[in-house]
Amino acid sequence: LSKILGEPKMKFDYEYKEAIEHFEKYINNDCYTDKMQKYCKIAIKSIEKDIPKKPKLSYDGDHCPNCNIKIDWQSHLRCPNCGQNMDWSDYNA
Repeated sequence: LSKILGEPKMKFDYEYKEAIEHFEKYINNDCYTDKMQKYCKIAIKSIEKDIPKKPKLSYDGDHCPNCNIKIDWQSHLRCPNCGQNMDWSDYNA
């Protein structure tokens, strides 16, 4: 995303963290309903999956760091199982 918009990656990392902190305030506050807290947890999971993560390396290939299924760097920008955004920067060098 940062490459597309021409923004530094660090700015997006900060915005992701800031958004997560914002939603965590709702989760940790008894003033909000259980339903609102549930929606905030869903939002946090979604944001966390959008933050690119490097694959786990294994003897049989690369695996999603989130759900651990085997994935191919040449055909998956996101994990086809859980939607985790993948950081393949080490492979594109």
